[in-house]
Amino acid sequence: MADLYLPEGGSPPASPSAARPQATAPASIPVVLLSHGLGSNRNSLAYLAQHLASHGYGVVSIEHYETSSDRITRFFKGMAAPPSASELLLRPRDITAVLDSLTSRAQTDPKLAQLDLNRVGIVGQSLGGYTALAAAGAELNRPLLAQRCPEDINRFTLNISLPLQCRLLDLPVQTSFQVKDPRIGAVLAINPLTSQIFGPSGLAKLEVPVMFVAGTHDYFAPALPEQLQPFGWLKTTHKYLLLADNSTHFSFLGDTGTSGLLPTSQRLLGPDGHPAQQALQALGLAFFDRHLEAIANTASTSTKPT
Repeated sequence: MADLYLPEGGSPPASPSAARPQATAPASIPVVLLSHGLGSNRNSLAYLAQHLASHGYGVVSIEHYETSSDRITRFFKGMAAPPSASELLLRPRDITAVLDSLTSRAQTDPKLAQLDLNRVGIVGQSLGGYTALAAAGAELNRPLLAQRCPEDINRFTLNISLPLQCRLLDLPVQTSFQVKDPRIGAVLAINPLTSQIFGPSGLAKLEVPVMFVAGTHDYFAPALPEQLQPFGWLKTTHKYLLLADNSTHFSFLGDTGTSGLLPTSQRLLGPDGHPAQQALQALGLAFFDRHLEAIANTASTSTKPT
């Protein structure tokens, strides 16, 4: 399940520079995919989807049903099984499935034919941040998990995301971890899980522009081990780090996405998240304007006759 946001009139986004070439082909609208976190839903980043669409982007907000708010709520009521370890692989493969579906349906749907699937960005929050990074090319690191997980799980830890990362070890050894989709050209990861599931060698495989967003009061995916230290492992040319003061794991979730979440104390939810969300709208737009536009300029240059 997914929601598609399209700009009114099908206009491409305004360029950050005055020299943007005019689109001459029907496929002119760049695409941004949104991936929600565990226990959330496709509405959790609706405010960002609407903002990007208002600036000329086609935005697809995906619902990963097996890890959605509805499924997790049903699990705690005893009406559904817990998410399986395979969801760690199925989530980034959802990204590929959505892009494949858009490509196929664009052959007969004029609205979808406007989408430029050569310019694709992705945004993910929490487990969705992991999903976005994996789909963009960060490699899953089973050897590191096998080395670290027994120690980290058996002792007290303030990093609540570690048990979730270690679930990858529940998959058979022969399981293929290839989930990269080469169509992803830029990734914005909000409160992502990274430290053990990717590690230094896995994050070093990323070649596309990356923006990490961290919160100083995030107790689910703490900033220091999950974003600040891992940011130093990135080798890609263009990388950015946004540290939001006094923000939590929930600060970047919009009002329409929190209604389905499990009950959480106000201390963990933190203060009003609107300032953080407004900052994300502005910086996210600038990030995709800069780097998806760069893809268009590179493609235009490579097709010019010599």
